[in-house]
Amino acid sequence: MKTFFSIIYLPLNSNLQEKISVGLVMSNGEKNIFKVSNPKMHIIKGLISSNKFSILKNYFNNILNEIEPKIDDFQLNLKSDISNNWLNESYLSY
Repeated sequence: MKTFFSIIYLPLNSNLQEKISVGLVMSNGEKNIFKVSNPKMHIIKGLISSNKFSILKNYFNNILNEIEPKIDDFQLNLKSDISNNWLNESYLSY
């Protein structure tokens, strides 16, 4: 199966089109990986308000929980087999 990935960027200045890469989403159709750089997130924390940083952290945590659900979720049947349907090459290649 073909492996695909997408780099996660955060815009720093939309007028100058500045952005910083903070993470990566990767999949081969069977295994999905989502990683965020903690050192880069620490830098971002100093550049944006605490409210925006909190929203960003929650967003990344939600993605992580969707891609890599906890064992308890599977034991309680809280995650279905189609939970990662959105994670495909056509969705990430824009």
